[in-house]
Amino acid sequence: MKSSPVTAVLRALYIISVAGAVIPYGGVQPEVIAAVALALAVLAVACVFRPLRAELVTPVGLAIALAGGLALWASLQSLPIGVENPSWAEASRVLGPLRGTTSVAPSVTLISLYTILTPAIAFIVGVALFPDDDAAATLARAMALLALAGATLGLYEFSATPDRLLFQERFSPMEGVTAFFVNRNTATSFLGVGTMLWLAYLLQRLSDVGIRGVGDVILRGDDHRRGQILALAATLLAFLTLAVALFLTKSRAGVTSALLGLAVTSLLCVRGWPGRRDGGASVAAAAAAAALALGLTYLYGGPYLSRLQQSDVGSDARWCFFEGMIAAIRDRPLTGTGFGTLEFAYPMYRDPGCMDLELTLDRGHGGYLEIAMGMGVAGPAVLLAGALCLAWLLIRGASMRRSRRFIPAAALGSLLLVLIHSGFDFPMQVTGLAVYVASVFASGVVQSRPPRVKRLRRQRRSPPAAGAADEALTVN
Repeated sequence: MKSSPVTAVLRALYIISVAGAVIPYGGVQPEVIAAVALALAVLAVACVFRPLRAELVTPVGLAIALAGGLALWASLQSLPIGVENPSWAEASRVLGPLRGTTSVAPSVTLISLYTILTPAIAFIVGVALFPDDDAAATLARAMALLALAGATLGLYEFSATPDRLLFQERFSPMEGVTAFFVNRNTATSFLGVGTMLWLAYLLQRLSDVGIRGVGDVILRGDDHRRGQILALAATLLAFLTLAVALFLTKSRAGVTSALLGLAVTSLLCVRGWPGRRDGGASVAAAAAAAALALGLTYLYGGPYLSRLQQSDVGSDARWCFFEGMIAAIRDRPLTGTGFGTLEFAYPMYRDPGCMDLELTLDRGHGGYLEIAMGMGVAGPAVLLAGALCLAWLLIRGASMRRSRRFIPAAALGSLLLVLIHSGFDFPMQVTGLAVYVASVFASGVVQSRPPRVKRLRRQRRSPPAAGAADEALTVN
């Protein structure tokens, strides 16, 4: 279905907003965060007047409930009602009577709400603006190209200008490819998601051409498939660029998480190769993917494997960090210390015997523990429940769809990546990455709708809704 000029403009603004959140160092500067949040809020208001497809009401409703519930609880933590944190009593002895809050730094808790609301709005607006298969495919392609641009820039800087980031002097020495980001661990999640997308495209093109079609062009010079083979080669080159950049980040937790996500993506993409009555093509594609992964690991995984082998897991400062956060969670398991208040609440639990006191700890290297410390144990429980719902939608899409199952498969692999990586780092707390991943999830959810035949059967069983006749159903 051809989109109206207004819709095309709104979609272009959405893609520009996501790119604007990612490119300037991952959107960590306050002015960038404010600009992206404002742009997404304006797009959200524009989407209020747009009808939402019936199949997309559930994921959008879940996103609103999840983000709204967490934001409401964080807001209550910053108000002088309910349970007061004991630190306020200590402060009252010095400063005089104070009205305490659950949060040890209520203004910080309120400001930190953007880390919940911005990616949630990005997901909701992405679903609303790209509600059909073709539009969602356009969004996924835009995100894949953004990742390719980041990988290309990162590889150039890694090889030619290691002291520069976005053509400016680096804030800290380069330890690996960082793409658009300051931190290589955050870049790993970004490049990992991009690698999932390009792997899905690679397997999709290979599915269209077929193993035999590749052989026909190579051995017989089949001109009819030459254009398809050139597109396949270009996609392979893009995938290799992302994969090499991913390995050269040297992030242990990030690359390991990405490899697990890539394995899931591969298995879902080659499952039941469309148009093949036997499993021969699927087995061949799976074997080719495994061989490619081993080859890339052998050629470019040396720095990553070296860090993995030489690292002393037991002496990692993360465990000291984790112990302090766990102690804080034990003290305030239900109410927490206030969302986003790690920098203010953690010092009283810090063990100077196993961690350098000169380190500035403003983010926990364990996302779930930090959220539990700030919001209570219900915080990560709600987030994981939302992740399970998202995973179910994507699994359903990758299982039921045929030609449209590749992006849901890539989105599911990306979800696995960020879930695992968030246990050891803070990737989803970086605004640019969170918005980028949310847009990929939006594309995957839209393409996880039931196939056309199932939707038609469902419509025959129930009376048509108002305006249902105008809904465009794309061929799967």
